[in-house]
Amino acid sequence: MPTHLPETVDPYRLAKKGESLSGDIAVDSMPRLSQILVEKEASVAVKLVFGYGEQRRLTISGTITTDLVLKCQRCLGPMPWPLQLEFTLVLVKAENQGEIPPEYEQYIMESDKIRLPEMIEDEILLSMPLVAKHATENCPAAGHMQTDTASDSVGQENGSETERKNPFDILKNLKSE
Repeated sequence: MPTHLPETVDPYRLAKKGESLSGDIAVDSMPRLSQILVEKEASVAVKLVFGYGEQRRLTISGTITTDLVLKCQRCLGPMPWPLQLEFTLVLVKAENQGEIPPEYEQYIMESDKIRLPEMIEDEILLSMPLVAKHATENCPAAGHMQTDTASDSVGQENGSETERKNPFDILKNLKSE
């Protein structure tokens, strides 16, 4: 039986001991993520390692594994989206965020404890595609799509170019009157 991760943790205490956590988080505990999913009964498998990295900076390294179902924006049907994500975050307090080099991915802490579902939800949302859609060959709506070559052939019939009518040609007649 999968273990559930705690809602909040003290990362300083866990990093001091070099501890790791693993378990599942229900998608319904992540409101922003569950809003955009077709199936909300999924769970997210998470493995986290707490420690101190370069220059004694508090870090969380981990993996997120899940199978989510998004809505394809082309056909509006369900689209499976498997996720295997590895990340390393440097935890900083809001007042110290300018001291971290920009090459590190920062997670800004508002207090001494962090909410794990919120942090995991942020990582998943950052990894998601801007527009979720099936590959063209797998999308049921692909037969109804206009391809780039079809849109480029407006004004062309059977390979021969025809003169396109300019909708403003009528204004030439008005100007001369």
